[in-house]
Amino acid sequence: MLPDAPRAREGLARCGSGLRRARLPLRCLDIDNDDIQTERAEVDINTTDIKLSSVLYPVTDLAAAVAFYRDGLGLPTKFVDGDRYAALDAGGATFALAAGTERVSEGPVASFKVGDLPAALERIRLAGGAIVAEPVDGPHEVRAVVADADGNQFVVYAPR
Repeated sequence: MLPDAPRAREGLARCGSGLRRARLPLRCLDIDNDDIQTERAEVDINTTDIKLSSVLYPVTDLAAAVAFYRDGLGLPTKFVDGDRYAALDAGGATFALAAGTERVSEGPVASFKVGDLPAALERIRLAGGAIVAEPVDGPHEVRAVVADADGNQFVVYAPR
């Protein structure tokens, strides 16, 4: 048992402005007994470094998709980056379209901006999530595709 684990509270507890303490499971393999044991440890999470950045839709034809969402739904275009990425204004949120090398999933995914990508990936792993696609360098960010325990995928990225 971890020394401070008995004193820790379950779930998330507000510790201060933007700081949360999470109790995450740690899975350990006992090699001698072929047994997996789970213990919990506290991890501080600075929630001011985490922001829902956009909802990302994969598309095959970026220009056609931009025209559809701009003209059909009325979303103003923030910017278009060649034939691979476009950001549209969805009223306080970004609705992003991704094609080619920017197409990181086969279905829509939320995209979270974090301050420290390696630390975020470790927290996700410790909480029972999975790394679906290891971090890769994008034109403006380093990003990874991850999944929660139910298999729901999302993108986590940090600016370069």
